[in-house]
Amino acid sequence: MTPRIAVVQHGDVREARLLRTAGAPEPYFGMHYSQGFLDEWMAGRPHLVVSLNAPRYVERQGDGILVGLPEPPHRGPLPRTVTQFRWALQIAREVRRFRPTHFLLRTGTLLAAVLLRTVVRHHWNTLAMFAGFFPSARPYDRLVTGQIVRMLNHPLVFAAGNHRQPATDSMTDAGLNPRKAIAWDYPLVRDPADFAFKSLRPGSIEIVYAGAVTVAKGVGEVIDAVVELRKGGRDVRLTVCGEGADLPAFRERAAPLGPAASFLGRVGNDEVFRRMAEATFVCVPTRPEFPEGFRLTLTEALAAHTPILASDHPVFTRVLKDGEGLRYFPAGDGAALARLTASLADDPTGYENLSRGTTVAFDKLQCPVRFHEVIRGWLP
Repeated sequence: MTPRIAVVQHGDVREARLLRTAGAPEPYFGMHYSQGFLDEWMAGRPHLVVSLNAPRYVERQGDGILVGLPEPPHRGPLPRTVTQFRWALQIAREVRRFRPTHFLLRTGTLLAAVLLRTVVRHHWNTLAMFAGFFPSARPYDRLVTGQIVRMLNHPLVFAAGNHRQPATDSMTDAGLNPRKAIAWDYPLVRDPADFAFKSLRPGSIEIVYAGAVTVAKGVGEVIDAVVELRKGGRDVRLTVCGEGADLPAFRERAAPLGPAASFLGRVGNDEVFRRMAEATFVCVPTRPEFPEGFRLTLTEALAAHTPILASDHPVFTRVLKDGEGLRYFPAGDGAALARLTASLADDPTGYENLSRGTTVAFDKLQCPVRFHEVIRGWLP
């Protein structure tokens, strides 16, 4: 019997296919690899792909149906959780209509909890492939994470993969059967051996942020830190690569910086890497409420030997020590980030040692299992 495959994932598969066909740069590392593999794997099989960061659309391509189903706008006095729950029900309805035999889940939080209940109800053979830390700080986090883990332990779920070991450990810490837990990674294309260690250069301090431009990603703290540093007479410049819902607000927040702040929008991964390699620092300021996996931005900065200013997000601190290629500051604290940046900018020896420590950190993050291997192990 030919499998009928349903996939729910972030991004926009229709746009990803257009970019790959045109030979255009990938907007984030691993997109062409992961989506290219999935397209090859699904070819010749009936499939449905629901994209969660796409405009609304329904389109047939070959053997597949592509659906864009973005989160509805939140309105009124009800909590945003209610909007997300209704969104999850819409997604579940779309998948049920397709009647899959196999279900690949590539999203977490409340959506995953609702969709996994649907899996059990309708007896779909399922693989979950996450890319995020399972949070447990707030009562709400513990409630949702607990529901997800209970469903993942169901016999219908073949395995639960997550991006690298720290995020995978967060699943087993929450109660996932360790035999179901698989840490995976993308194939590496940049070798730290190809790049020189760095020392402080005279002139301006260049800070690069790359990723979603949102409050939860900590972009506001980077802007505030640069504003404070420049008020203190330091020539610090900020480059932000990426898009996001909070971009207009952050442009306004950065207005006092004038030309010292550049918002580039979405740029290709090669261009992002070039800017990180040329920067004085790469900043990874994620707040703990964001269920981070393990930032590819962080990995690529380590490959380029560029020292990293990182928030003390639990997914980072559980594997990398302060001083091993990066220095930590309290998440959400722009003033602390400013003080850390100033201290490193005044310590050329410490900066060079930090650059040399990136090799140790990079080696700690290596994961031998690849994304496509986990999926092929479930459904060849």
